[in-house]
Amino acid sequence: MDLINLSPAAEAALQRLEQNGFEAYAVGGCVRDSLLGRTPNDWDLTTNARPEEILACFPDCRPVETGRRHGTITVLWEGEPLEITTYRRDGAYADNRHPVQVTFSDTVEDDLARRDFTVNAMAYHPGRGLCDPFGGKKDLRGRVIRCVGEPVTRFCEDGLRILRAVRFAATLEFAIAPDTANAVRDCRALLDNIARERVRIEWDKLLLGAGAVPVLRAFPEIVGQIFPEVTPCFGFAQNSRYHCFDVWEHPLAALEYAKADHIVRLALFFHDIGKPAVSPYRDRPVEENLDLFERMKNGEFPEGSRTLRAKIDLASGNFNMRDPVIYRIRYMHHHRQGDKWCIYPMYDFAHPIQDALEGITHSLCSLEFEAHRPLYDWVVNNVSVPNKPRQIEFARLGIDHTVMSKRKLRKLVEEGIVSGWDDPRMPTLCGLRRRGFTPASIRSFCDRIGVAKSASVVEYSFLEHCLREDLNEKAERTMGVLHPVKLVITNYPEGKSETVTVENNPTDPASGTHEITFSRECWIEADDFMEVPVPKYKRLTPNGPECRLKGAYLITCTGCKKDENGNVVEVYAEYDPNSPGGDPADGRKVKGATIHWVDAATALDAEVRVYSELFSDPAPDGADKDFLACMNPDSLEVLTGCKVEPRMRDIAAAYDKTEKKGKTAPSFQFMRLGYFCLDNKDCSEDHLVFNRSVTLKDSFKK
Repeated sequence: MDLINLSPAAEAALQRLEQNGFEAYAVGGCVRDSLLGRTPNDWDLTTNARPEEILACFPDCRPVETGRRHGTITVLWEGEPLEITTYRRDGAYADNRHPVQVTFSDTVEDDLARRDFTVNAMAYHPGRGLCDPFGGKKDLRGRVIRCVGEPVTRFCEDGLRILRAVRFAATLEFAIAPDTANAVRDCRALLDNIARERVRIEWDKLLLGAGAVPVLRAFPEIVGQIFPEVTPCFGFAQNSRYHCFDVWEHPLAALEYAKADHIVRLALFFHDIGKPAVSPYRDRPVEENLDLFERMKNGEFPEGSRTLRAKIDLASGNFNMRDPVIYRIRYMHHHRQGDKWCIYPMYDFAHPIQDALEGITHSLCSLEFEAHRPLYDWVVNNVSVPNKPRQIEFARLGIDHTVMSKRKLRKLVEEGIVSGWDDPRMPTLCGLRRRGFTPASIRSFCDRIGVAKSASVVEYSFLEHCLREDLNEKAERTMGVLHPVKLVITNYPEGKSETVTVENNPTDPASGTHEITFSRECWIEADDFMEVPVPKYKRLTPNGPECRLKGAYLITCTGCKKDENGNVVEVYAEYDPNSPGGDPADGRKVKGATIHWVDAATALDAEVRVYSELFSDPAPDGADKDFLACMNPDSLEVLTGCKVEPRMRDIAAAYDKTEKKGKTAPSFQFMRLGYFCLDNKDCSEDHLVFNRSVTLKDSFKK
């Protein structure tokens, strides 16, 4: 039996699953690498436990629902991330990348059958040994990459598998099985549907592989699909006594002697790309070009066989100006035009025209488009458009403890890690608005951080600071209790009730005041009472300092009542009837704190959602990091049974009648707690829901 030494974390996690009655295996690349004598980069497990059962097995390992819809949970075992996936069968794929739905299974064979290549479709258990239904071990010995099942089907499901096949061949120095290799070539157009960032990651790994050159030489079609500009190099003779290779073979020969350095290999691979300076078609008559372009539009040519190029300057030092492709053939369904068109413009051609037609004056781009500006200007100046926009490049805005990549944000939404694009933890406009960020606070943030040409990262806390500044001036003060415990004022007459006046905003006297009721029983924060106080504690404690109830009276704690579990359920105090508004008649100095409260007789129940940073790592999308493994499991805490003033029902009812789109919901300062706003999606007068926008500064370290 094959013996594989699991990592301590993987072995412990596997044992815990089995101790809870579930079957589990190590699976995928870690098994492959172990059988090859390599040290796996990470360990993945597969099990018949359902996602909710996986979560129940690892409550102490900070589980993150990285892909719960697809059965994947990531746990941190002593700092090592482990991806644990439920056995599953994949349904149909709608986007050449992800299954529309999955069906959970009870057999490991079902799970292995959905995987890409035989060498990755093996599972291992220390007791049961190797599960290898598709001959992965045999292909490892034969050094072959072979698809599980029918290759074309596998690649049509997920186009990224095409690049993974050639990448594995390059990094493992394997051959690709003939049927799989043929499918790689036949399905290469699917690569156009893959996010460029994913393509770049696979390309970089391929280029650094020990077997990169044989793979590139065997699959030039794949390189041409990724980089259409390389296609003219194929077979282009250098016609020089100093070169024995054509323009395609020359960089491949150089790569054979290059060290595995990313920059060095990129430079070598692309260093001759501008040499095919003369095309036999460059001086074709305009009439013939127009006829060919019309035939391209009519669908007379296969995809990839023709392109329309802009005749600019093949000798330009800027690669983007060397007769760039501006139209290509794509037989694909358009979400608006259907199947009407089979030619599509390239982004560098369409973008400036679109800006000009829309009346854009300054098109702001990130720095990677700086080299594209000359082409942008060329299009604007050589096409009949009503306006002449300018392109200006700036560095991207970076904020710590979050990600700004649309692809990564989309993954958070699609995997159900957040509730949607408007989840208050998302750095989207609708998410910030739902969190309670005001337009003025965002404008202030942008004004103060400025715009630069060099990349930088701004602290999320500074964005919060800008919001705190704005709300401090504008937000009404109210009293809310998030962790309520009942305060009973024993010497206050039973059945009596009175009203007290509280200012709406002490920084703005013109905002006025509002009245709230006060009676014998109130709700206060649980941490405003401590039976055995810590040093310098100045809130309620038996025989402790006299404290103020905000806007009401001075009180002195006399004791408490506990339940059978030792939890405090009531706090007892006596009030000074000669201290209305918290001002003692004799002018004595009050040594205790001012405490917020809500009248128990009129308080309303509310749900409060307490938000923190979405990621525990300040740089979750840093190099060599899986951003999903950096998730903060405590980024959302939902509190129920919170107590708020009764006027909140009327405010929520009035807000329900307004046009909510594009507007921030009413915000308040919950005294001593922070700034909160009504949730613009779930809040109603019958079910009050508040989101914490930002905390207050707290000088007392709990």
